Amino acid sequence: MEKETKNRTAIVILSLVFLTIVLVLEIIPYLLGMVFTRVDESNQVVNVVKYSSYFDVLPIGYALFTQFLSSLTTIACIVLFIIRIFKPYKMRGICILLSLIAGLLSILHLFMFGSEVITVQTILIASFLFFDFYIKSFRFLFGQITESFILFLLLR
Repeated sequence: MEKETKNRTAIVILSLVFLTIVLVLEIIPYLLGMVFTRVDESNQVVNVVKYSSYFDVLPIGYALFTQFLSSLTTIACIVLFIIRIFKPYKMRGICILLSLIAGLLSILHLFMFGSEVITVQTILIASFLFFDFYIKSFRFLFGQITESFILFLLLR
């Protein structure tokens, strides 16, 4: 039982560190790249990349809603995870699902607009969100698999 408590505490601390790093990175103003095409003085088509924060509402006006939704799901995940600290067996699956959704929304921008708008911070955000999903789901799934496997062996 003591080992279980130490593992749970380590996972809680690691997950909160990952989510805090993600939230700080999402606040950085020059993170989300948007490509605008314009014609310059010599009548040539030029692509211009403008950067903004994940929490900026300007990209929503250009139908770039995925990063904003990723930041909102990150905040929801942090709030639910803090609630989950005090009630350990409540909302476990919701926290895991929100981590996965936030990670998928953060990399969806890459598939929509290509690699020229991706920054190192964007890759770090997606990586930390997927690491957070991994450590939460691994413990959850590993516990479920172990219990069911032991029951399978005992009932056999």
